[in-house]
Amino acid sequence: MELAVMPEDDGSRLDRFLRRQLPHFNQGIIERALRQGDIRVGGRKVKSNHRVVANERITIQDRLIAMSPPSRDKPTAPQALQIDPRLAHDQLEKMEVARTADWIAYNKPAGLAVQGGTATKRHFDGLLGAAFGANRPRLVHRIDKDTSGLVLVARTLASARALTEAFRTHEISKSYIALVTGDTSESGVCDAAVIKAGAAGQEKMIVDEKAGQPAQTRYLRLEKAGRVSLMALQPITGRTHQLRVHMAHLGCPILGDRKYGASPVDGFAKKLHLHAQFMRLPDGTILSAPITDASAAHFATAIEILSWAALIPQQMPRFSVKKKH
Repeated sequence: MELAVMPEDDGSRLDRFLRRQLPHFNQGIIERALRQGDIRVGGRKVKSNHRVVANERITIQDRLIAMSPPSRDKPTAPQALQIDPRLAHDQLEKMEVARTADWIAYNKPAGLAVQGGTATKRHFDGLLGAAFGANRPRLVHRIDKDTSGLVLVARTLASARALTEAFRTHEISKSYIALVTGDTSESGVCDAAVIKAGAAGQEKMIVDEKAGQPAQTRYLRLEKAGRVSLMALQPITGRTHQLRVHMAHLGCPILGDRKYGASPVDGFAKKLHLHAQFMRLPDGTILSAPITDASAAHFATAIEILSWAALIPQQMPRFSVKKKH
């Protein structure tokens, strides 16, 4: 099993990173595995206090995964999933929206995790490994499993470092399209600080102005019909579940987002209606990924039901920065 370190995990202690990714690994298992070389960073043995760096790859021996004992209150470790390279190649080819010598952009379908972890056997990074082998592109950011849309990967180590730094310094901007329930102003900025709370396996982000990390989201309402609104969203920071918790904080949770309090709406699927639509790179290149049956059939169906296809932005929206909440 292999894990990639994302920009938001840069600088974390290795043991804490592993416990977040694999909650069934206690500190004793991690320490012993590191001493024996069953867990390696970039192919080398390190200690538990090693500070991980974005784009590092952490290898965990499959036998260690298999030996990890299940418990009553912790999930069982996933078994390694063997993927047919030809099938992985075909799946990625259908997702691809653009490529250069430095990167490839994909339109990830909803329901496919970007990385492996507890109980996650099939994931986007695994498809990359199966299709490309030793020349696999490197992840430089991630989006939630249930979010569809743009995922950018680097084809070289140099481009991985450059893109990771660009994400870290916010030189890369992104915008999302979402359906939300409830009422909010037509445009504005939510700058509520957020922090992770809850027991292991049940964590969620909450707003906490005192202890939370700074977070900022720009939003623009494109249309409204009854309880449902079409929104364009731009995360200025990149906190976990930021768009989801900010929309819930504004009183308009994303349609289908039961984790953050969205109530079902008759006629619409109980799935997250959130799509990463645009990305602007430092050189001015703008990438786009459409909402399709392949990437998010439930979202495409909702747009058709509402007759809002003509309202989906065809270029990156301009967001107001005047109002704050």
